[in-house]
Amino acid sequence: MVFDYLINEMKKNGEYTQWAAEVTLESKIIGTNEAYLGYTDINAENNFPFKKDFSIKFDIEIYKMKKSGEIQEIINRFVE
Repeated sequence: MVFDYLINEMKKNGEYTQWAAEVTLESKIIGTNEAYLGYTDINAENNFPFKKDFSIKFDIEIYKMKKSGEIQEIINRFVE
């Protein structure tokens, strides 16, 4: 998936044709992974003293990225 994205970027920039002439290429997907971030409140104060600060900062950054359109730009790069 990341490889496909990079190839598409190279095609848009005109870099792929030059590169492809020099390299024989074969690609297969051997696996994919998704990631999730979850928060817990189970004994969080004792087990995760950094949790409150981290979750606030993380949520603020995600909010700013959504508001600025940065997240949509990232999605669009992978969906196109």
